[in-house]
Parts: sequence; structure tokens; C-alpha cells
Amino acid sequence: MPIVKLPSRATAQFASFGSVLISSFNASPTVADLELLHHHQTALVKLYGHVSGLSLVYCEGIGHISEEIKRHTVEVTQAIGPRCLGTATVVLGDGLTAALVRTCLSGLCLLANAPYDITVAPTVEAALEWLVARPGQMINTRRLKAEDVLRHFSVGVAVAKAA
Repeated sequence: MPIVKLPSRATAQFASFGSVLISSFNASPTVADLELLHHHQTALVKLYGHVSGLSLVYCEGIGHISEEIKRHTVEVTQAIGPRCLGTATVVLGDGLTAALVRTCLSGLCLLANAPYDITVAPTVEAALEWLVARPGQMINTRRLKAEDVLRHFSVGVAVAKAA
């Protein structure tokens, strides 16, 4: 099963691997990014009965997250609800900036009060390991490899390993 490219935006790219929606954000998300994310989540739920999420976030591109984006994130999280098996986010980068982005995302996860498990993982490998362990996850998810995800989104090995 290959990683399939989905319609994307300049600041948010999307792909799927079975029921896993993979997103890559190179800037703070916009409302349009979150609406497209929800559209893809809903489409995968229609195909598979559930969805999981893997998000890559480039810490250099993330800036201030507005109250509107925080509210919309909560709305999207609640809308997908129990049809989501879990989401894992990986902040690509190192140093203080990456640590601050991870902390901010962890707080946003708490704010969203998701009806499913959410984690901020240190690496793509750790995120995939966590996703595979979610109850109800499709067996094919085990075939999704970190190097394929990173290659699909053209993430350099040095950046990916720094996370």
C-alpha cells in the first residue's frame, strides 16, 4: 500500500496510508488548513470507518497560534470524535524553539479535550510505534515506515533525526 498524496495547501500538505491521515505543516495552520484536514478525516472515516493522524510540524515555520485557530482546532477535534483512533504529532527540529513548539502543542492537545488519545512524539518512528498500538488500528498500518513518510514530504534526514 503506497502513501497517497491528497489535495493540499501551501502551508499544509496531506497524504494517506490506508486509514492514517498524514499531514505536514510548515507554518502555523490557517482555518482553511484545518477545514481541509477535517475534509480528509471525514473522507477516510467514510472509507475505513475510522481515521488516525500523523502530523509533522516544522518548528521554524510555526508562529503565534491565534485564538480563532485554537477554537477551530477544538471544533475539528470534537467533530471527528470517537471515529478517530488517535493522533501523533512530531515536531521536526531541535533546540529551544522545538522544545517550545512541543510544549505549546501539548497544551493545545489538552485544550482540545479530545475524545481520543493524542501524543506529541519525539520522532516519526516513536509516533508510528504509538499509532500502531492504538486499539482498532488496521494491521496494514504496521507497514508505514518513518523513512517513507519523511521521503514523501521531502524531509531531510538531518532535520528528521534532529527531532
